[in-house]
Amino acid sequence: MKKKLLFAFALLALNLTFVSCSDDNDDTPDSLVGTSWKWSVDENDGSGDDYFIFSFINETDMTEYIGDDDKTYQGSYTYSKSAVTVTVYENERDITLTGRVSGNKMTFAYYGVSSVFIRQ
Repeated sequence: MKKKLLFAFALLALNLTFVSCSDDNDDTPDSLVGTSWKWSVDENDGSGDDYFIFSFINETDMTEYIGDDDKTYQGSYTYSKSAVTVTVYENERDITLTGRVSGNKMTFAYYGVSSVFIRQ
């Protein structure tokens, strides 16, 4: 009985040695400072100019570049534990998006449509 108990404890200790969490392999950034994220769609015309780029300048300021308009708008953001909220002043109104960052993807839902930005 003593051998079986010792073997069970050894087996348990071995199992605990190799346990890891899925978050250990997640490359979600701790900060967005200095990163750029791009969303694009091909309008079947082959131009490839219909895209948005979010660039995060510091801990609170960001810009939005719209490719087909060739315009840059100023904005602000908050980021905490993969939750991101972006506010951009675009065409005389504030647009606020709330999303999540996972690895190299930043996903927003806007009017029921999901948009996935890819880290550049």
